[in-house]
Amino acid sequence: MQISKLNFVLVLCISLISTTLFSQGNYWISFSDKNQSTYTLQHPEAFLSEKAIDRRFRQGIAIQENDLPVNPVYVEAIRAICPQIHIVSKWLNAVSVSIKDVRQLEQIKQLAFVKSVSSVRTLKNNSKNNLESKFEPIITIGTPAFNGSKYGAGFNQVNMIAIDSVHALGYTGKGMDIAVFDAGFTNVDNLDFFSIARQEGRIIPVWNYVDTNANVFIRSFHGTNVMSVMCSQINNVFVGAAPDARYFLFITEDQYHEQIIEEDNWVAAAEKADSIGVDIFTTSLGYTEFDDTTTNHTYAEMNGDSTVITKAANIAASKGILVVNSAGNEGNSSWRYISAPADGDSVLTIGAVNEYGILAGFSSRGPNSSNHLKPNVCGQGANITVCSQTNSVVGKSNGTSFSGPLIAASSACLWQAFPNKTNMEIFHEIEKCSHIYDTPNFDYGFGIPNFYKAFQKLENEILSQNPAITIPKVYPNPFRNTITILWNSNSDSPIQVALFNSLGQCITTQDITLPANTFSKVFLNHLEEKDAGTYTLRITQNKQSYTTTLIKY
Repeated sequence: MQISKLNFVLVLCISLISTTLFSQGNYWISFSDKNQSTYTLQHPEAFLSEKAIDRRFRQGIAIQENDLPVNPVYVEAIRAICPQIHIVSKWLNAVSVSIKDVRQLEQIKQLAFVKSVSSVRTLKNNSKNNLESKFEPIITIGTPAFNGSKYGAGFNQVNMIAIDSVHALGYTGKGMDIAVFDAGFTNVDNLDFFSIARQEGRIIPVWNYVDTNANVFIRSFHGTNVMSVMCSQINNVFVGAAPDARYFLFITEDQYHEQIIEEDNWVAAAEKADSIGVDIFTTSLGYTEFDDTTTNHTYAEMNGDSTVITKAANIAASKGILVVNSAGNEGNSSWRYISAPADGDSVLTIGAVNEYGILAGFSSRGPNSSNHLKPNVCGQGANITVCSQTNSVVGKSNGTSFSGPLIAASSACLWQAFPNKTNMEIFHEIEKCSHIYDTPNFDYGFGIPNFYKAFQKLENEILSQNPAITIPKVYPNPFRNTITILWNSNSDSPIQVALFNSLGQCITTQDITLPANTFSKVFLNHLEEKDAGTYTLRITQNKQSYTTTLIKY
């Protein structure tokens, strides 16, 4: 009887020790396979949009097993044990769950299809209760005086990278889809800075992963400032770097806390944005240290493929998405280096310079811990123009939070001009056109891009590959304010260029002479005030005519 009591006490002690050692919190449950899934690679339309499939097809990317959704049978088996599933990741073939009872964890480990279980967040009482946002403050400067540029107070930041010259050719992001992952987009649904994009249905709220609902126009003004750098459109006040792109908004970040679970939110948003078919991700977020210091990342983990968020960013790039991420604002701190997912090998990481092109002290430095060059390039992020919370009143702020989206939006305009290029071709062209490409360093990366230079280089490549263009190349289509005609005429006879509206009325005409056997450009400018609709362009030379149909938006 005495021995039985002793055994009972030992069992009780062991049980208490096990419970004490168990950390309540979030765990990644990784699965061994996707066997017996209800989805197949032969029918990707069941889990990917037409645009997502087309993006892969255009870039020669096969539909792969990690495109398949997680086996729903596996997910439901986990849910039966632990109802608190936070996200389901097809790319990682895993679920993130909240576990409060060690018995749940043990039951999950016994399932035959469970490959591994790893803790990603413990529930402790040392989490900070921050009352202030961790994001950059905005200094309001009022309604800017007209400076002769339609970009208004935003002129310097677009002119520095020559994206305004690409806009002049008609490439303003039309037809390109950008996913924005941030902490909130307060008043994007009301401010005049975004009124044109709203009216044209180009601002699409997708999901708020922090509050688990569809309301993204709350929580933080940070994402609103980020959006303004890209798609503000008030002429002579503030025009962004891709005013005609389409934007998909996701809240993944809690501005008042820093918890590693926010990386899980990013993974879920990335997979959703991929399935929608977006072309570009822009994220002004980065992760190194957390409220619970036991979950902090180390610099060694910034090796390009260790953290959950960086793994997902690299996978996104493998799906043909251009992944753009701010380098971080740790340049003056003890950390100093870039953060996750900016360390990713396939992530276009953006540092910050001031209005004179000088590196901002706060801009996080490279390399990543694998000695891979980071940041890749820089854009203006110090004293940069952003919107304020008052209509037509702009402000100034500082942070790679803004240089990142500036480059992302500009990338959309470049990619619009060359849609047959892959994401990584656009990525590397941006690097190649930067001002210290031949002598890069871990502060600036390859330097400040010149997007017009990149445009010219890519266009010249096309011309060299097609030396015998016998009919004019007319672009962009659709157009807004400028039509460009590229032609290698075999005669120096006079040419008439005429544009007709849908009623057959000639609205503009030019008579020009081009040198024979030389590629030349003709521009029809100042068309922004013309009505939207269908137009016919006619080019006549030696009594022979070439016509094409164009769309004005």
